[in-house]
Amino acid sequence: MNTKQTLYLEPSGGLGNRMRAIASAYAFAMKHKIPLIVLWKCDSGLNCKYHKLFKITDTFLIKEVNRIQLSYIKIRNILVKGKYDKKGTSKRIDYYEEILNSGKSLYLKSYNQFYPPLSFNVLKPIDELVNEARTILPQNMDNIIGIHIRRGDNFESISNQPLNWFIENIQNQILLSKDIMFYLSTDSYDVEKELLKKFPNKIITQNHSNYSRNSEDGIREALIDLICLSKCKLIFGSYYSSFSTVASEWGNKSKLIIVGKDII
Repeated sequence: MNTKQTLYLEPSGGLGNRMRAIASAYAFAMKHKIPLIVLWKCDSGLNCKYHKLFKITDTFLIKEVNRIQLSYIKIRNILVKGKYDKKGTSKRIDYYEEILNSGKSLYLKSYNQFYPPLSFNVLKPIDELVNEARTILPQNMDNIIGIHIRRGDNFESISNQPLNWFIENIQNQILLSKDIMFYLSTDSYDVEKELLKKFPNKIITQNHSNYSRNSEDGIREALIDLICLSKCKLIFGSYYSSFSTVASEWGNKSKLIIVGKDII
């Protein structure tokens, strides 16, 4: 491995965004045989330290940083922003490689996948959260369908995918099988309350203490939701949500059904 050059990644956005960015960066770093340093900054979009979510491994280095530390690292390295097109190739990969070929390190800020393939196997949730997910889900997942309903500040999801879309799909699945159950992940207390009332004894969900991404508990509970969704063979996901996409790509490679074509 070339230790003279380094790929610095500043993942941004929410949990799903950051996971996709790290998985891409790891794949890129391994391809080019350079070390990866992930610069993890807590903010209002994800206010939780990395080690409170994932195990620290020797596959890449995690540095918990603040804004001042990030600025210093940016000055010393070339800063570019990752952008991945949906045809499976990146228009900027050649530029990244030019930087590396010049002998310089690369500082990359990204909220999404920018390099295929994704390597989610490098992201290992801590045992505490994995065990919590196990207490929520039944051992037999054959009759469990995942439901992810993103509300909050995701106006694309709210405007393009009303709650009735999910309700209709739940009703259709119940008509197909009376034994079907649903694991519900949502960032809205009101949505959870309504579906629990509308479909009694059909909805499985964790007992949320916090729905906010600007809290450690809220993010840790979101990762538990993500683990649970990833165990489902079928997920009815949210429009324009990386969380839904990661849930379908992680673990069992679930089939994802969603409204619209724009999936982050």
